[in-house]
Amino acid sequence: MHYEHLSGWKKLKEVDDQAGERVMASLSDIAPDLGRYIIEFAFGEIYSRPGLSLAQRELATVAMLAAMGNAAPQLKVHLEAALNVGLSREEIIEVLIQTAVYAGFPAALNAVFAAKEVFAHYQVPERPLAPLAVAKAFIAGFIAGQPPLDYLSEAIIWHIPGDRHIVPWAGLWQGSTEVEQCLQQIAAAGHATQFVIDRWYDG
Repeated sequence: MHYEHLSGWKKLKEVDDQAGERVMASLSDIAPDLGRYIIEFAFGEIYSRPGLSLAQRELATVAMLAAMGNAAPQLKVHLEAALNVGLSREEIIEVLIQTAVYAGFPAALNAVFAAKEVFAHYQVPERPLAPLAVAKAFIAGFIAGQPPLDYLSEAIIWHIPGDRHIVPWAGLWQGSTEVEQCLQQIAAAGHATQFVIDRWYDG
């Protein structure tokens, strides 16, 4: 099996979760080669390129499909994918409103109604795979007092600013073992943990 096929399947799973698999399955008995082209070229090569995060790529894809005005099924798949990779509903709606300026109000209206339908039925993946979605899910669990420690990888690096004489868990924590130790120190201190996150970075 080609490298592009394997990497494409991995990227498809990160972005589209089960929706992408359903699209591939629907092509298997009529145009399997088309499905292969989507996996190997779109996801194995284009989606895997550096320079844009998955969230940025999905935002661009949603905008382009909305502007086309005649791709509702594909738009719905990518609206769900946009949520999967960590974009908020507010960010998606802002992009669709922007569509009205350059593609016209009918295209924007159709896209917003498609989003309304997707939002109503969307279910968060049991375990997110896209980096931004993983980070948001982990922080949400952390704030709730139940951090999903199995989300941590050995590549994780935490930097908590402050003076260790005042904030014992301040400093650089690298790898899942050290980050777990940091969390244990915070829990042992018995302090309530509060976060105000106003910006996310993905890339």
